[in-house]
Amino acid sequence: MACSCTRPNYKGPGVGIWALALSLEFALGVLMVFLGSDAAPDPVSSLENMDQSLKDLLVNGSAAKAVTIIGWFHLVLAAACGVFVTLGLFVCGIFLCPLCILGWVQTAFCVISTFVTAAYLRKYLDVAAAAVTGEAPEEISADVFFAQLNSPSLLLASVLSFVCSVVLSRAAKVSSGESVPGAALMVESMGLYAAIGAFLGAGGGGVSPTPALTTLWVALCVLGAILMNIRACCCEKICNTLMIVLFGVGALLSFITAVVFARIYAAVVADPLGNAEYARLFVVMEAGIGLVVAAVLSLAACVMSLLATAYAARSLICCGDGVSSS
Repeated sequence: MACSCTRPNYKGPGVGIWALALSLEFALGVLMVFLGSDAAPDPVSSLENMDQSLKDLLVNGSAAKAVTIIGWFHLVLAAACGVFVTLGLFVCGIFLCPLCILGWVQTAFCVISTFVTAAYLRKYLDVAAAAVTGEAPEEISADVFFAQLNSPSLLLASVLSFVCSVVLSRAAKVSSGESVPGAALMVESMGLYAAIGAFLGAGGGGVSPTPALTTLWVALCVLGAILMNIRACCCEKICNTLMIVLFGVGALLSFITAVVFARIYAAVVADPLGNAEYARLFVVMEAGIGLVVAAVLSLAACVMSLLATAYAARSLICCGDGVSSS
C-alpha cells in the first residue's frame, strides 16, 4: 500500500495497521526519552543523599544519553511518517510514495533500538545471573548501573521496538485489496511473536532455555515477514498456504513455551534449590514475574495463532485467495 502511489483508500486495512505502528513508535519514543532523561536527574536535588561514585555513574554514563537520542529520533520519524500516512490515506495517494523509503528506515531503526536496549539490559542481567553463584564483580560500570535502575523500562523498550519493527514492515507492504480481518489477524499474530521473542531475548539474560526459544520465535517472525513481503509482489496463493503452516507452527510453539515457563516457575516455587539453572532464570526474570509474563503472552499467541490458522485455511479453501481475499 505504501508503494502503490494510487488513490487514497481510507477503508482498507492500511489505516488500522499504520495507526497501530505509529502509536507504538510514539509510545516507544516517549518511553526512551523519559527513560534517558529520568536516569540522570539533577545531582543537586535528587542525588544529594547518594554516594559521589553513584552520582558520577548516573550523570557521566553514556547509556542514558544514547537512549534519549534514540527516543527523539523515534519521535521525529513517527511524526514525519504520520504526516505522509494521513495525507496519503485521506487526501492523495501520491503522498504514500515517500513511505517506500521512510517505512523501511523506521523498521531498520526499530531493530537497532531493539539491539541497543537489549545490550544495555544484558549487561545488568549477566551480573544478576552471576550473583546467584557468587561470581558477580565487585564494581559495576555506568551502563550496568543504568540498566540496574531501569531494567523493567529497558525491557519494555526492547519489546516495543521489536514489535514496532514487525508492524511497520507489514504496514509498508499492505495492499488495498487485502481483507481487514485477514490483515488484522496476521499483524496481531506476528506482533505477539515479536513480543515473545524480544521479551525472552532481552529479559532472559541468556539463561537456558531462553536462547533456544528466542531463536525460534525470532526465526518465526523473520519468516513471516519474508512471506508477507513476497506475497505483496507475487506467489500470493503459495505464500498464503505457507502462512497457514506458519500460524500452525506458531500455535504449537506458543503452547510449548507456555508449558515450559509454567513448569519452571512451579519447580522453583516448590524447591528453590532443586535446579540451579532454573533458580538463575527465576532471579534474572524479576523473581519469577518474567516467567509468568512469558507464559501469559504465549497463551495469548496460541489463541491468536489458532484463530489465524482457521481463518486463513477457511479463506483459502472457500474463497481461493486466502487471508488477502477481501
